[in-house]
Order: sequence, then structure tokens, then C-alpha cells
Amino acid sequence: MNKRKKIALSLWCAVLAVFPAGAQTLAPDSLYKQEMAAVSSALAKRQAELSGLLKAMPDKADSVNRVYTKFAFEQVKRFTALSVRYAPQVPEALEGLYRARNEVSKDTLRQVLSRLDDELAHTVCAESLRRYVSCRQLGEGDALLEFPCTGLDGQPFDWRVTHGKQVLLLYGGLGCMGDFGRQALKELFDSTSRDDLLVVVYEPCSSLEELQATKAAYPFDYIYVSDFKPVGTPMQVEYGAQATPTCFLTDRQHIIRVVNVGLGAARLRAHISQD
Repeated sequence: MNKRKKIALSLWCAVLAVFPAGAQTLAPDSLYKQEMAAVSSALAKRQAELSGLLKAMPDKADSVNRVYTKFAFEQVKRFTALSVRYAPQVPEALEGLYRARNEVSKDTLRQVLSRLDDELAHTVCAESLRRYVSCRQLGEGDALLEFPCTGLDGQPFDWRVTHGKQVLLLYGGLGCMGDFGRQALKELFDSTSRDDLLVVVYEPCSSLEELQATKAAYPFDYIYVSDFKPVGTPMQVEYGAQATPTCFLTDRQHIIRVVNVGLGAARLRAHISQD
């Protein structure tokens, strides 16, 4: 699955969480919620149909999954269009547009921002989108951006511990990658020295307790950090990370050499120095 479709599917998971199929609508945002519920319902119906087809013809799993992925991607485009249309007046639509920011041109985002009502114009979402459109997101060949964040002990994380070493920076995703992905990451980690490579897991969460809970759920010897900003963290704005996990691997000089949506262990391994 390509990068764009991975991001689209991760966005759709967020859509379903906020707008479950058949959800009741509430004024004053009823029209937006009704249209969103219709999109969600269409996807849920198609998912049920394809699930039945998969049970009846398990040998067609690849074909069924391709059909579902294509349909889901089309619904995400509808979701994004609705977010663009209603964002100037509806807080939930503005939040949806922020989640879909990588799928919308910056010119369109600027147009939406210019039409926000006064209350929405001063929200964290609006300010974060302004930052997003005003900067170039980091990619391969750019320098690692060190930003203020907190470790498991509640103290500011000192990025100097990473100096002179390769860094694999993960935007969340330990849960999303499943047992297979977690094992692949552990094998990659165990095959290297801590003098050579550090894995830094940025967890998109709201509190130290949530960060510590992530470590408890996935007790690996990685560095766990967060800035406790569900919206507007440099990981989302300057790094442009959207799907979890998104992985950034640097060289020893902290130049980003690999950006993967998903783990992509084989590509990471190929760029890890064995010196």
C-alpha cells in the first residue's frame, strides 16, 4: 500500500471514532454532522458487504482488500471535502481539516484560514494550521529538529544524549504496528549498539500518565517522550507526521536519511550504519 493510501486509511480510523455510523446530529452543526454520518454509514455498509464476501471466498482476500481500500480512499476524499467546506464555521470540521492537512493543498488551507469566523480563528487548530502552511515540512536530507519534550521521569528530555548517534524517531504507532511490526523493530534495535543507534518514541498523548502507560504496555528499552500536545506539536506541523507510526531515521550527524509511513524495517536496516 502506498504512502498516500496509508495516511488516508489512518485518517478514516479517526473519522469513524468521531462520527460513528448512524450517529445522531445536534444543532447548530447538524448539516455537517448529517453529511459526515452519511459518509460513515456508506463505508460501514460497504465494509459489512465485503466482510461477508471475504468469509464466503477467503481465497479472494487480496482482491477484496483492494476493493475496500479503494472505496475507503474515496470516502476519505469526501470527508476532506466536507471539512474544507464547513471548517470556517464548524469546530469539528476545522479539527477534521487539521487531521487531513497533508491531503489538502496549502493554497486551499490558506483560503479556509482566511474565512474562519472570529472564534475559530483563535483556536489551537487554526494557529497550528497557520504554522503548517507557513513552513516546509521536514523530509529526507533535512536536519533533525530538536524540540522541547518530556521523558518518562517527568523531566525535560535532553537531546544531547542522541548526539553522535543515529536516531530513529517514531511518531507513535507502537500499538498500530501490531505484534509483527513490534518484533521487527525490536530485532532492529537488538542488532545494534546503543552507542550507534537510539530509538526515540514520540507518543502523541495529553499527559505524563498516558506516556508512562504506553511504556508499561510496550516495555522496550526505547526512549519515550512527549510534549503532551494532541494538536500543534512539531511532530505534526514541522515534521508533517500524520499517520502512526511515521518513522524518521537520521545518520550520526542527524541528517534525516529515511522517512517511512509505517515501519518499513527493511529500508531502515539498509540505512543503519554498522561501523
